[in-house]
Amino acid sequence: IGFFWRLLAWLPLVLYLGTVMSLLIALAAPFTQQSRNENVIEGKSIMACIDVSGSMDELTKTGQKKLEYVKDVLKKFLESRSEVDSVGLSAFSGGGNGWGAGIIQRPTFSKETFITSSGIIKSQMFGGSTAIGEGIFVSILALVEMEWHKKMQEETGNPNKEFDIQRLWAAINTLDLPEVGLPNKDATTKDDFIISETARLSPPEKNRNKVIILFSDGDSNTGLDPLKSIWLAERLGIKVYYIEVLATTDNNLDDIEGASLRYQDKSAGLLLVAQQQSQEQDYSSIPDHRRSLIMSVKRTGGDYFGGQSYNDVLGFFMEVSRLEKSKVTTVE
Repeated sequence: IGFFWRLLAWLPLVLYLGTVMSLLIALAAPFTQQSRNENVIEGKSIMACIDVSGSMDELTKTGQKKLEYVKDVLKKFLESRSEVDSVGLSAFSGGGNGWGAGIIQRPTFSKETFITSSGIIKSQMFGGSTAIGEGIFVSILALVEMEWHKKMQEETGNPNKEFDIQRLWAAINTLDLPEVGLPNKDATTKDDFIISETARLSPPEKNRNKVIILFSDGDSNTGLDPLKSIWLAERLGIKVYYIEVLATTDNNLDDIEGASLRYQDKSAGLLLVAQQQSQEQDYSSIPDHRRSLIMSVKRTGGDYFGGQSYNDVLGFFMEVSRLEKSKVTTVE
């Protein structure tokens, strides 16, 4: 018993000396620091928005319908994308009852699913006209609508809460945009809230990887004005590329592989805005409506590609694919 009492008496001193030694060792820092670098790949979320108006039923000199050719182009475009990219599909025509466009496939990582979805699109599936503005609008929805719903459900605690798409469409349709040549003295401001909500629920800085690639063979002639839809995309930080092939009497198609090299050809009235480096360009020879369209597209960070032959279509898509590479950042 005496031994244990003596041990207890010495214990505080032993613990004190042990603590001091531990602190001395810690201050000496007897460890090595290791670090490693990791490459983080941020993929793109891309919506291909395809014209399915009545003119897409026309035959080329090869006997292939224009729409079938564009489907082949989509497959080639898909092959050029990384596995970390998600790709979706929307289509537009218009002129019927209801919406002039629709989401065919929301962005998916499955290339097989995308190819299957592209087989669904057919000419005049939403009418016989050309509703380009509504095509862009539904493409925006395909990229961010689910985020809007999810955020609202989290904030309200209501699992059935959804963003009012019809109200947003009506608000965009009545915009007063004199800066793009669309003044509207009768525009109401009561729905500025619903437009502001889109940016709050899906901030532009979080949409920098979202891209819309629109293809059309003519001007919009029904539905929502394209400039208003592009304005919404710009507000949300979504980039828009606009590919337009103006119909001519010569839409001859060569083989699809060879067509990929022809986007560099600037002859025969080919307008390649994407390859113009300066922002200050002379657009005096371009019709007013197309000039406004080009400038609106460029404000989103995208570009306008215009040609007069279907030979250029694949080249345009491949140029967009080259411009929109997945972002790789190094993190230590």
